Amino acid sequence: MGILGNRRLDTGSCSASTGACPADFSQTWGVPAEHGMAKKFTRFNASELAAQARYDVLRTRPEENPRQVCMDTLEAVNQIDRFNNIVTSPLQVALCTRLHSVHEYNMEFYSTFVLKARADPFDNDGVEFHCGGTVYSISIAQFGAIVGLYSEEDAGDEENTGGLREIPENQPQAVWTQIGEGHYNPSRTKSTQLRDPLYRYIHRVLSYSLCQRHDSGGVVGLRDLLVLHCIHNRVNLDVPYLLLRNMHLNQLATPPTPILFGGWIYRLFKHFVRMPRSFQKGPWSGKVDMVICRSMNLIYEADDGTVSFQTVQGHAWNPQEALVLHAPHIHPPPQYHYQHHGDPGQSSSQGGGFPNFQSLHDLL
Repeated sequence: MGILGNRRLDTGSCSASTGACPADFSQTWGVPAEHGMAKKFTRFNASELAAQARYDVLRTRPEENPRQVCMDTLEAVNQIDRFNNIVTSPLQVALCTRLHSVHEYNMEFYSTFVLKARADPFDNDGVEFHCGGTVYSISIAQFGAIVGLYSEEDAGDEENTGGLREIPENQPQAVWTQIGEGHYNPSRTKSTQLRDPLYRYIHRVLSYSLCQRHDSGGVVGLRDLLVLHCIHNRVNLDVPYLLLRNMHLNQLATPPTPILFGGWIYRLFKHFVRMPRSFQKGPWSGKVDMVICRSMNLIYEADDGTVSFQTVQGHAWNPQEALVLHAPHIHPPPQYHYQHHGDPGQSSSQGGGFPNFQSLHDLL
């Protein structure tokens, strides 16, 4: 099957079974009738009340732009080679890609987006959404290729779609001991407890990109810990799944939580449709630059004008002190292995790849 996946019912056309056209909610949803092509992005069947209800919530939420890695900053502190060595694709693509979004795309996607619980990366109905009034079903692996995390030819490689999806629930403290100080609490532990300043920088980028969330407060959540664990132990991470899971969590959020990940939605939609002229692209994503690093007290300035990362204690950090040379040795959690699942309600600790939504506060 090609990267397009399963193209399904066009909800903007008449129903073949009844001859009835779908109800037009464009006026209710604030889309001027004269924008003929644009109307189909908010045209829903009368039975799709759940999508309309989600839209009513989405329209009250602001949108927030992401930030990406600033290579100039990493070069200034002599960390660009090390970053490129420990952060590889597709994770590096997720952290370094320049993005912009389109408001109407965000509205349609999040109104209709469904992520199949415990989906195998090659299940053709793992991801479902409306795009320009058409319902599409694609696999998680196809999603990753479409948005540019890897090429279509590489979609089946284990490093792209066969990686870790979550840390087993009895392992977070052991994982944290490798990279940080003190007791780990997913809702309170701060990035200042990370031993390696480069990891602090990566964590800040995560909070603006792959694990984007509003006002993280520097807390290292379970999703952040998962990514840092995979970086530190060179374990494959299922980046497309993590991105989709985070998008799903953002879809479930309520005001005043902003709408996030719009740049990836734009990349997805431009594969399937041409953007109407009446739509406007938002600004390009920002960067986690020297200004942000200084606000984090992450920059040490020597008397000769050179800069480097600094420790929490305010001393210049020597790259030879890299965490990998000093971390206690533990056996990393096992990689995720896909298998047939039983009851969809069983907890993620029993082999499922989807989070237990009874503990959303730990993920957010």
